[in-house]
Amino acid sequence: MMHFNKNEGSEEILKTEMDYERSRAQKDGPCGRRMGILMLLGTVGMVISMAILFVICGDLVKKVTKVENSVSSLNLYLNKSTDPVTNGSPEKRLSDIERLMNNLGSSLSSLTSKQDLRRLDEKLISRLNELKAQINTKSSSDKPVCNCKSGWIQYGSSCYLFSSNTFNWMEARDYCKKQGASLLKLDGSDDEWGFLTGTTGTVPHWIGLTDQTTGQWRWTDDTPYTDKNRWGEGQPDDWKEHGLGEGGEDCGHITYRHTLNDAHCSSKYNCICKV
Repeated sequence: MMHFNKNEGSEEILKTEMDYERSRAQKDGPCGRRMGILMLLGTVGMVISMAILFVICGDLVKKVTKVENSVSSLNLYLNKSTDPVTNGSPEKRLSDIERLMNNLGSSLSSLTSKQDLRRLDEKLISRLNELKAQINTKSSSDKPVCNCKSGWIQYGSSCYLFSSNTFNWMEARDYCKKQGASLLKLDGSDDEWGFLTGTTGTVPHWIGLTDQTTGQWRWTDDTPYTDKNRWGEGQPDDWKEHGLGEGGEDCGHITYRHTLNDAHCSSKYNCICKV
């Protein structure tokens, strides 16, 4: 008959518990502590990264807001009435515009030096160029700005009419006289030339230039034309094989290439009147 030894059973249980504790200690030893440290460092790094990103984004938002405010201020100023009582002297208005432009430039430089925001950069630079063009238009003349009639385009202190119909040169001259104006006489500036060629596009237009009477190129007010830089290459050439009747090419027009050319005065072109 078997007898159960109580002391031997207790020793077996104690041995089993000690083996379990040693096994657990091995599992939770250096590897477990290392994993905990890595997890702690990862959490700290994530918190720091989020804090840095928050600071950068906050700074970027401030820069964008500053640029937008500069654009809004400049737009608001340019859209104001030109009444001297409201806005002061022309010199003061131009000074204020230049100051706002400088503020906008500084804001834009500060922004783009921080981030590569190509799309926003191109958009703002494009708007900046438009505003500069408006400033140049406003300051192109010291003369009082005139009020142009309906259908005319104002540039500087003058009004321009770009006809929708075609005429020969003499008809164009008379047409402008009926409008109380003259067939265009250039003022010699690059700004006006850029305005004219930008408006005419690729459509030829007569201007008030002819050598028909004196053999020398003169305006309709009989003043001589001496600027040779506007003529196209090899022009004026007084070409006579045009098949349009007697005589050569004695009247001047702006070509689709944005140069001056002489043509037979019976040719049909649009025209530009100026007052």
